[in-house]
Amino acid sequence: MKITTTQEAILLKEAGLASSSLEYGLTILRKAELTRKAEYYQAFFQLSIGLERLMKIIIIENYLGVEKKFPSNSILKGYGHKLVNLFDATSKLQTGQYIDPRLNDISNSILNLLSEFAISTRYYNLDVLTQGKTKSKDPLVVWKQIQDKIRGVHKKRITKKDIYGFELAQIVDNKSITRIFDESNNILSKYSEFYRNVYDTDFIQGHATVYTLDLICYLVNILSDVEEEYNLYPYLREFFWYLTGNWGNSSQKRRKRNWINK
Repeated sequence: MKITTTQEAILLKEAGLASSSLEYGLTILRKAELTRKAEYYQAFFQLSIGLERLMKIIIIENYLGVEKKFPSNSILKGYGHKLVNLFDATSKLQTGQYIDPRLNDISNSILNLLSEFAISTRYYNLDVLTQGKTKSKDPLVVWKQIQDKIRGVHKKRITKKDIYGFELAQIVDNKSITRIFDESNNILSKYSEFYRNVYDTDFIQGHATVYTLDLICYLVNILSDVEEEYNLYPYLREFFWYLTGNWGNSSQKRRKRNWINK
């Protein structure tokens, strides 16, 4: 099927929007920590939007290749907004032998968190404050559980700087007043408690970013398969080349803090 120039332009806009959302989401997620809890929410917003749009691009491209026309609006809307269901649908389109990231408990937990956030938990705070009916869990509490899973798999090496920091925090306890809420809404009343909460956050968020990238990389590979199989143009996969993760090792990706300026 030969698409119109208007359709081509809109496809390019949509791919740019999806890739930009994912790049901003990874960047914000990498930097988020206890003293900037709002950045967790911003990361969840960007990542859930970016993943949904990427997966719907894949669905559109596959439909275009098979049916030689764009799907109707009702067909696309029929896929809904639940990311776990969209992930199931797009996974069926792969022709390569890619390892499904959902087989990893941490990546699967991140996908489930983002899926719930896209549907309901983005309103969690307002629902609780207004006694709204919600069966969902606080997304930051769930994220804290994911962080703990990462801590169970990846152990941060305790350095002399960390030991000095712990000792200094004990001294500060006697000369300061601390009152800050952790991700699970518990009050940290000592500076040493706060320090122990955040000293390894950069390390943990680095790994969390890589686990999230695994989800994105898997989908980008499927998009590439679909476009190559049906010889589709324009090449929307080019918007996501940096998100394939083929440019470096796991350590380089974990340490990377800015995914926007490539």
